[in-house]
Amino acid sequence: MSNKSDNPEKIMFAIPGGACVGLGVGFFFFPVGVFGYTSVFAFTGCIILGVGIGFIMVALSKNRGSD
Repeated sequence: MSNKSDNPEKIMFAIPGGACVGLGVGFFFFPVGVFGYTSVFAFTGCIILGVGIGFIMVALSKNRGSD
């Protein structure tokens, strides 16, 4: 019998979450000479990294509402 916890919808949150984490980490590797503003890239990287971690936590959570 199929278990409800093996729902393929979790993949729909895990894949973009991993992409957001990778993109957010990539913003920290911009050199200072690109635009001269490293703090802007660090701020943007933190925002995108937080969204990605949130997506991954939703994908790993056991209970997602009243399915």
